[in-house]
Amino acid sequence: MQHFKMATFIWILPVFYALFSQSQAANIVTSSFVSCPDPANALSANLVAERLVDEAGKFLGTLTKEIALPETGLFPTPISCILITDLSGDGSGGRISITGGGVKDQYVHVTVVSKFSKGLKYKIQVFAPN
Repeated sequence: MQHFKMATFIWILPVFYALFSQSQAANIVTSSFVSCPDPANALSANLVAERLVDEAGKFLGTLTKEIALPETGLFPTPISCILITDLSGDGSGGRISITGGGVKDQYVHVTVVSKFSKGLKYKIQVFAPN
C-alpha cells in the first residue's frame, strides 16, 4: 500500500508544478497588443482587416492559434497600425506575438497562446493608409 501512495504522489507532483508555474508566468504577460508608431497617421488609416478569435479553453493545457492577415497575398499598402484586444473581460487572455511581417510590411502573422486551461477571445484589427 505504501508503494501505491508514493507512486500516486510522484505522478501528481508534476501536475501541480505545471499548474502553479503556468499561473505564475501568466501574471507577467500582456493580454493586449498595440503597434502604432505614428498614431496621427493611424487615425486617418482604413481598417483593412479584422478577425475575431473565439476558442474554448483546453482542459489542462494551452491553445495556440496562428493567424495570417491577409489570409492570402498582401495588402495593397504597408500596415500602419495593429491593434489586438483581449475581449475576455476578466483579463484571462494569453501571450501575443507578431511572428511575421507587421507595421511597415504588407502582411502580419500573429500567434496567440492561451493561459493554462483558458480560452482565447481576441479582436485583431489591421490598419493601412488610403
